[in-house]
Amino acid sequence: MTVSHLPLWVLAAGGTFCVLLTVLYAFLLVKTFEVRQKQGAFVFYLLFFFLNLTMLQGIGDTCNCVYFNPALEDGWFACLPAAAVAAALAVLTAVGILSAVKLYGSLSTELTPASLMEGLDMLPDGICYSTASGVPLLVNSKMQSICIEAFGTAVLDTDLLEKRFNSGEVAAGCAVTGINDSRFLHLGDGSVWNIVRNDLMIKRMQVREIIAYEVTEEYEKSRRLEQRTQHLAEVNRQLHEYSSNLDEIIREREILSAKIHLHDDVGRSLLALRAYIAQQNISREQLVALWKFTVAVLRREAVSDNHGDRMEALREAAKAVDVSLNFDGEIPAEPELNRVIALAVRECLTNTVKHADGSELTVKTREKDGAYTVEITNDGRQPDGAITERGGLRNLRRAVEMNGGEMETEFEPRFLLRLKLREKYE
Repeated sequence: MTVSHLPLWVLAAGGTFCVLLTVLYAFLLVKTFEVRQKQGAFVFYLLFFFLNLTMLQGIGDTCNCVYFNPALEDGWFACLPAAAVAAALAVLTAVGILSAVKLYGSLSTELTPASLMEGLDMLPDGICYSTASGVPLLVNSKMQSICIEAFGTAVLDTDLLEKRFNSGEVAAGCAVTGINDSRFLHLGDGSVWNIVRNDLMIKRMQVREIIAYEVTEEYEKSRRLEQRTQHLAEVNRQLHEYSSNLDEIIREREILSAKIHLHDDVGRSLLALRAYIAQQNISREQLVALWKFTVAVLRREAVSDNHGDRMEALREAAKAVDVSLNFDGEIPAEPELNRVIALAVRECLTNTVKHADGSELTVKTREKDGAYTVEITNDGRQPDGAITERGGLRNLRRAVEMNGGEMETEFEPRFLLRLKLREKYE
């Protein structure tokens, strides 16, 4: 049986099937060209494409001659055996399906321009390649979205966009900043992008590469680090200034402290003198003792800061007011501790003469692992109650605490001043 003997509906079904096969082979031709397969595969699919078109034309001519225009002479296709045409259609169908499956497998495993572009669009960074004159060659979706938000336009001319970026001409809500040699683009959503340009040479063609990296977190950390660096530089400057003036500050503080004590001692003596002249309740012996103590202090005002001289000055001052000064234990040689202890002994000596009417002052010193405990007592009258720190005692506490020590006072069974001090450098 030839093709001309087939029913019309069979010929129509065959024609429809040929149309579908034509579409399939056209798809195979296009994809083969896109993925740049071997030239032989393209020729193979082109041959089968035209063979399928020939069969489609033959089926159409047969339908026209047999059923629509019987007067026309049957063509060559109408004389072909129906079984042979069916077999040819089966071969075309099998080849088309197998070729489509193979092509699909190659598209999922081989790198193609389409798969490359799809992969670039999935990247979180913006990528743009253009010619040296600024004509875009490849731009992923992230770079397009960045440029649209920052400049209000897609990437059409990289030269123009680069000029606007360097001059800071960006849309409202965006900004361009720089740290050292880097330039950053700030978008309205708070993200920060580092824009980097590289000039490449690819197959003797100069290509411009522009990449936008998101560095929001790194930029914020860098900004905070720069602020801290500036703050530390200011602190270092202040410390340097303080260190350069420290010696003079200490010297002036000691001079001021000495002047305060000298003022207090002379003031007490003048008050006592006025009371004596006014014939108030003060004896001549008390007045003489106060003035002897004051004169002793004045004589030792210019004495060196050497710790031995301090203690010797205190011994002479105590002797001048008929007070026996006894030391139990070794006084530390560390200058600051020695100075603080000397201040404490002098204050207690003054109070022994002024308030306790004592004749003996004992300074007991104990040391353990660089820590010193100093206890100062006298044999005078017991205080009436808890010690109220005023004047000299208040200033003494400040001096002790400035050197990292502690100060305690007790009033029974007798007056006791206790200092807890530690050497600054062990």
